[in-house]
Amino acid sequence: MKKLLFILSLIPFCSFGQGDGMTSVMYSVAIPMGTSADYIGETSFRGFAVTGDYFLNDEWSLGFSTGVQTFYEELGSQSYNVETLTVTGEEFRYLNMIPAIMMGKYHFDRYGVVTPHVGFGAGFHWVDERREFAGFQFDETSFRFGIQPEIGVGLEISPSTDLLFVSTYHQSFESKSLQAHSFLAFQLGLRWLP
Repeated sequence: MKKLLFILSLIPFCSFGQGDGMTSVMYSVAIPMGTSADYIGETSFRGFAVTGDYFLNDEWSLGFSTGVQTFYEELGSQSYNVETLTVTGEEFRYLNMIPAIMMGKYHFDRYGVVTPHVGFGAGFHWVDERREFAGFQFDETSFRFGIQPEIGVGLEISPSTDLLFVSTYHQSFESKSLQAHSFLAFQLGLRWLP
């Protein structure tokens, strides 16, 4: 898994060597939404995103987005009834999501000091839903189809570097073994232009 993450994190940098590409690395804070919020209600401060884009013209770009977002919640002592037996123990919940998304973006002013954009992407999410209870661990992992709309703005800090603020919504759809998961992420990072 570590090798896969490493390879995925290098893909966006392929666009950097091309004249019409840009690469960004961002820290991500995420709020769980929908069924994800039912499973884990805590905001995640453990995330990052890496993107790479290639400009088709001055307004439109195509690219790739990946990263990791980890949600965690400690529920404390919980009791569950199983037929005539009651089991009590400490419960911890984890939700790890790794998107691999192809993105299309529209850039309102590519060459300005302030560079806003909107985008939409589709691809796959690797989702790991884990519950630890009374010394036992229950894991459900799957790849599933997902979408990622985003809105962002870059602020030029040098001719080849922007400070980047992005908000993305990640939606992975239900599979046979796992419920649908979604989160709203707020990202801050740097974008490099050639």
